[in-house]
Amino acid sequence: KYLKKMASTCAFGVASVSVERSAALQGEVQVRKPWLCSQKPISNSAFFGRAVSAASLSVKRQFDFSRQDNFCVAGASSVAEPPVATPKKTSGSGGEFFDYVIVGGGAAGCVLASRLSEDPSAKVLLLEAGPPKGAFYIDLPAGFPFVFRSPFDWAYEGEEEPAVNNRRIYLPRGKLLGGSHAISLMIYQRGDDKDYVQWEKLGAKGWGPEEVKKYYMKAERNQRGSSKFHGSSGPLSVVDAYTAPVTKLFLEAAADVGLPVNKDFNNNWNQVGFGAFQVTQNNGKRETAASSYLKEARERPNLTVRTGATVEKLIVEGNRVLGATYTFEGRTANVYSNREVVMAAGAITTPHILMLSGIGPGDQLSRLGVDVAADVPGVGQNFQDHSTVLFGYECSKPVSLSSKTPFNPLNLANYLLFKEGPLRTNVCEAGGYWKSNPDLESPDIQIRFAPLRADKSDPYSSFAGYSKGQQNFLSGRPTPPGFTVQVVNIRPKSTGSISLRSSNPADRPAIRTGFLSNAEDVESLKRGMGLVRKIVGADVMQDCIKEELCPGAGFDWSDDAALERYIRSSVHTANAIVGTCKMGASSDNLAVVDPSTLKVWGVEGLRVADSSIMPKIVGGQTGAPTMMIAEKASDMLKAAAATGASSAPSMAM
Repeated sequence: KYLKKMASTCAFGVASVSVERSAALQGEVQVRKPWLCSQKPISNSAFFGRAVSAASLSVKRQFDFSRQDNFCVAGASSVAEPPVATPKKTSGSGGEFFDYVIVGGGAAGCVLASRLSEDPSAKVLLLEAGPPKGAFYIDLPAGFPFVFRSPFDWAYEGEEEPAVNNRRIYLPRGKLLGGSHAISLMIYQRGDDKDYVQWEKLGAKGWGPEEVKKYYMKAERNQRGSSKFHGSSGPLSVVDAYTAPVTKLFLEAAADVGLPVNKDFNNNWNQVGFGAFQVTQNNGKRETAASSYLKEARERPNLTVRTGATVEKLIVEGNRVLGATYTFEGRTANVYSNREVVMAAGAITTPHILMLSGIGPGDQLSRLGVDVAADVPGVGQNFQDHSTVLFGYECSKPVSLSSKTPFNPLNLANYLLFKEGPLRTNVCEAGGYWKSNPDLESPDIQIRFAPLRADKSDPYSSFAGYSKGQQNFLSGRPTPPGFTVQVVNIRPKSTGSISLRSSNPADRPAIRTGFLSNAEDVESLKRGMGLVRKIVGADVMQDCIKEELCPGAGFDWSDDAALERYIRSSVHTANAIVGTCKMGASSDNLAVVDPSTLKVWGVEGLRVADSSIMPKIVGGQTGAPTMMIAEKASDMLKAAAATGASSAPSMAM
């Protein structure tokens, strides 16, 4: 009865909007189906049939990779753009003027644009290379497998490196408003207090655990309400993750083998234990800094958001940054800042643009013919990321997600009506934190559990099989149920670097991940894999496992050399790149920014406020820490504007 009532009031409206949105995206005439307006009594089966029919049509069209009109192109949106500010211009300047020019519309850039435009007198420009909005599968949490190498992924690749068998590591990075958080697993993690104690020890004074906690709480709107560690009135929606039946079995198995339960990995700075993750979702959809911070801010007349705008370099005069040069709609344009330029393009693009602008290691830049504006050796150094390996299993029971999940009538109805059910999965639904060495202060291993079958040791190949070329999800070829367990090295010792290939902005930077260059990281992963074998060996898991696919049923676990070969041949990224413009004291030769202001050492008119400033990677997903950084940076910029302070610090000699 309740479902029928919902049908008469809103269900068909939801289905109609879904169908019509699909038609609009494909340039078709919007025609409301007569049956959508029917008021005749219908049976439950008819209700589900009609809702599923509409939803299936919409989903299939949205996920059709062969139709180029299914993607939002740069500078275009499926909704009307809000009014933008008309900036003041200076005669003969050859460009527009804004008070703040923010480069990069990812997690940090969207926060900065929102907070800085709260001052109606401040004219703010946000430049983003990608489009304003992604396709249907970006908003749909279960659409995660579709993001890999999609139009919304920069799809970087690292250089060949001996420590990973001369492989080129694939590095997904978001190319749309919201940035990499818009194509991530949505897991909300902060790390623990010792991460920020270490930041201060490394020279980032003012970034200790109590200082950063207030910005986490300011940002957060947690489903569980406010507490000593959680906020409930911030822009970013944080909710409990959906958990599949097999995910619950995995957590039960972890408890059965004696591992502690942790119901909140962000409470009391305590990460140890196993439990379901919290995720950034809102009303069943992916939540990003674009859908939260930027959504309301875009209505402000003093904020201009320009998508499809690729910054090539900064405009530098002497040691002062005046603005930026960017390409937009086939032309090159300049924009100037009355106050400051803020780099928020992420840990790959921020150092790349700085080096193209002559700010970076002077000797390297000179060899490539780049005029050196400021010799800052640390730009591009200190690259850090979470490296990970996996187990893949096939199940003997239908307890996981599979290729049939999106088109199950109950799943579709549950999602369309209530924004609940398997389509709300963030894929990595649960897991835990563990010290592979009891003498460690903080866990070095994160376990991530995904109720999707991986038949290859590289999840980007396995999970892409649910989407690439419309295999599995849309082709009608079913995939067996199964699950994947990732072992993530969350506090790695290995570091890498980013450098220029040439002075041409179109040439991608050379990325060296440094994965497994420190032997301690290999040993941590080995011990983490031993923990997973212990958990999946519990009776509750063995009852549903049909076969181990990776490393494989015949793998010799007594052969330590074989285990190391598996790790080095299959290690991949967990998408947490940070550190390439680290903050630190002026006495640190590799420090790029002043932690008290985030100004670049020795450069005026320029700040960096994104994941690249982290001196050390935190032990958890880095989306939330990046937004925290932008919140704190916004306060710094507002304080500077109030006092008129804009000069850059001097480098210590």
